[in-house]
Amino acid sequence: MGILLPRKEKKSRLSKKNEASTSEKPVTETKSKKSTKKYPSEVQVLVSKHKGKSQTPNVVRKPHVTHQGVIIREIPAPISPSSKKRRAEDMAKHISQKKKQTRKLVMTTESTENEDE
Repeated sequence: MGILLPRKEKKSRLSKKNEASTSEKPVTETKSKKSTKKYPSEVQVLVSKHKGKSQTPNVVRKPHVTHQGVIIREIPAPISPSSKKRRAEDMAKHISQKKKQTRKLVMTTESTENEDE
């Protein structure tokens, strides 16, 4: 038979054994965290550690102050086909409106010239 120990001491010895066994295992973190980097333009950027298709980080451009006002350059982003179609339709509508306005101006100037003669 063995030596009888009170229950409290048994627990402490068992916990020490568990701590020793856990401390021997290497600790690895599998969480994908985003780190922040600081660029020369002093704008903080979130860069994910997982590298996807594009190798460039998502950069937020620094606003430029000019005599005309503040200019924030656009960031290229993927566009869906439906939004491309909508933009094309809007541009076609805008161009047709411009053509109509120029036709009206030409017609009014011609009509005023004809009346003057």
